[in-house]
Amino acid sequence: MRARAIVPAKGFARAKTRLAPALDAVSRAELARSMFDHVLDVLGESPDIAGVVVVTDADDVEVLARARGARCVRDAGQPPLSVAVDAGLDAVRRGPSSAALVMMADLPLLSSRDVRDLLTALDGADVVVAPDARGTGTNALGFARGVSMPSAFGRSDSLAAHRERAGQLGLRLVTYAGRGTAYDVDLPGDLAAARRLLGGPSVRGRAKRNRGSRASSS
Repeated sequence: MRARAIVPAKGFARAKTRLAPALDAVSRAELARSMFDHVLDVLGESPDIAGVVVVTDADDVEVLARARGARCVRDAGQPPLSVAVDAGLDAVRRGPSSAALVMMADLPLLSSRDVRDLLTALDGADVVVAPDARGTGTNALGFARGVSMPSAFGRSDSLAAHRERAGQLGLRLVTYAGRGTAYDVDLPGDLAAARRLLGGPSVRGRAKRNRGSRASSS
């Protein structure tokens, strides 16, 4: 299945403020940029991704995204995150018909296998959702061609909200569980976990191959 990807990203200097106990401002900006760059790398190397739309309110993100061949949609940077995500989904749906895959920008372990398996899980379904490691948030969300549903990103219980909305609309939702989509980096504990899983002190650079993923109906 071919899809267009949507990646929301705020300005690097304003990203990852909850990591302040572990990283200074410069290091947080570098980390945010590195993880965003990695996600674009993975999407760009995935043969099933027909194009990438980056939604941002920041010039630095737009410059990097356009240099990587992504299309940019500017937003006002106002919460919740679902506003930016839905703007990206609208932009994708106005283009050539395809599936849509929303991917968070802070997934240092993401691999092209995750992208392939997410889209494979979407075959025969309307919606695919990838939970975070806590099992409450959403790190990736995919829609089959022609399927539309407001997202719930920005909520601490976005996973449950996405499942509830799909059920209310009569959409068949499947859950994808993979290490590459589970581990985002928001808190100091997330940073420590990512470093441990990558086998080193830094989460910059390319992630190791994600092994052991699965998809299930929900």
